[in-house]
Amino acid sequence: MNTMNAVLSKIIVERYPNISPEQRRLFVIGATAAALYISRFHFLVETHQRSPNPGESELANNARKSPPSWNFGLQAVILPVRDSM
Repeated sequence: MNTMNAVLSKIIVERYPNISPEQRRLFVIGATAAALYISRFHFLVETHQRSPNPGESELANNARKSPPSWNFGLQAVILPVRDSM
């Protein structure tokens, strides 16, 4: 277990003693995965936001706009169905 996971696990034990070790492990995995995911977004934005390539700068702009929309939680989105043929 790396240091960040050990610290997070310790915090969970101290603040939420009723969480079982199995459940604690799931919290640590989820928090770590979320941190890695958002750090990749940050890297993408920082790397490509001033790119002369329009595709890269658009990608960075779209990535920058994504995290704030996550504050609204999961939402049902109706997408058009494409024909598979």
